[in-house]
Amino acid sequence: MKKLKFLAGGQPFRSTDFEVLQNANLTGVQQLFNGITSAVTILSGIAHDSFAGFDPATPFTVTAGYVYDLTEICRVPTASFTYDSSKSLYLRRAVVETSERMVGSSLQYVMTEVIYNLVYIATAALGDIPLSTLPRLTISTSDTLLLKQDTHDYALGTGFTSALAHGMYCFRNGFFDCMIVCQFNATSSSGTLCTLPANMRPAFDIVGFYKSGSTIVPLTIRTNGNVEISGASTSVTNLIVFRYSVGVTLSA
Repeated sequence: MKKLKFLAGGQPFRSTDFEVLQNANLTGVQQLFNGITSAVTILSGIAHDSFAGFDPATPFTVTAGYVYDLTEICRVPTASFTYDSSKSLYLRRAVVETSERMVGSSLQYVMTEVIYNLVYIATAALGDIPLSTLPRLTISTSDTLLLKQDTHDYALGTGFTSALAHGMYCFRNGFFDCMIVCQFNATSSSGTLCTLPANMRPAFDIVGFYKSGSTIVPLTIRTNGNVEISGASTSVTNLIVFRYSVGVTLSA
């Protein structure tokens, strides 16, 4: 990395001197993350604990963080939204002017910053990036493979009631591994148990199993997020603990 020499007696600075320092930092960052191929990668933060159930009056907060967009490290400010099942989280690139200074006889902005704002919308605009698709730079961390609670309290469909104080619990990690956990009672032996959020939906239908009383019976997770079950017991509690991946795709 290039550095300026500070000489005794003072030294005249030119704009090109600061350009050298700025470019040296950018080059260092680019070389550090040289192996990243994703257009945008989450470096830290940008997480939320839950969607606070289905209460439309209860907002949820996404924490601040940083991303790398193959050019530089960019800040993502924190944001709060009110839950809406028709909407999804996206990142939207923006260039903001900062640091107002007196230049000549007028105030001017003398710095720019590239940031990515969180937006929560039903229909994405051109250039918006779905937050659920972004990889995380967690390879060197100890909790890379840990499944962490992503969203919870997803309401169960008609004919099914939770055996606990919540509906469907959903877990996910940085490698697109997911797990659903649910204890439920049934008045219907088959149907759609619940609909999973967008970032828990597989690229193709997945068939798994769950415990209906003491019997193992099948379930299917559809690409639209529907968890379809059959053979549910209507006399004893049913249990689902099923792990799958949304990062696997099929090619011709």
